[in-house]
Amino acid sequence: MLMTNQHKCLLFPFLIIICSFFASCKGVTGYPSLLVQADSAYMQGHYHEGDSLLSLYGNQQVANSRDVQFYHELVKLESICLRGDINESHFSLADSLSRFYNNDRSSGKYAKCLFFLGCIYHVSDDYPSALNCYLKASKLAEECNDAYLSCLLNREMGDLYFRQRMLDECIPYYKNYYIIAAQRIYPVGKA
Repeated sequence: MLMTNQHKCLLFPFLIIICSFFASCKGVTGYPSLLVQADSAYMQGHYHEGDSLLSLYGNQQVANSRDVQFYHELVKLESICLRGDINESHFSLADSLSRFYNNDRSSGKYAKCLFFLGCIYHVSDDYPSALNCYLKASKLAEECNDAYLSCLLNREMGDLYFRQRMLDECIPYYKNYYIIAAQRIYPVGKA
């Protein structure tokens, strides 16, 4: 079947959008695709896939720019945090990444760093510092429309209040966590 001019006119804007998307992925970030895919897999709750992609990237022998090296460290820290293995020993890395992405004006990555710092403070029982990081990250995640990070932040803030036996304060965060997870079809156990 031949395409009519009407079909071509409908297809052209779609092709422009697709081409600009792929051009922006490589042109703007310049990050290796394996790192971007690993980051995406982690933020969708696909931890095994993220681990595999991160491992594949780690086995490559490539010279990386400073920005790519920082992104690689961010994705590795993301893996550690989402598995629940983050602790005080990761503070220096999370703090360095946080400063880098704050100065770089990368709101989404800065929000993740603040989330990681909040988790470190949380496991260290420094609840005021954890809440401060979570609230800043929550604002940035909302600005970036990062539903998965917002979901994680609501869960962590609920947990933070729950650990302090502040049950009235934790309930709204748990409700938001559940609503976001249900709307986005995130597995509640992973989100």
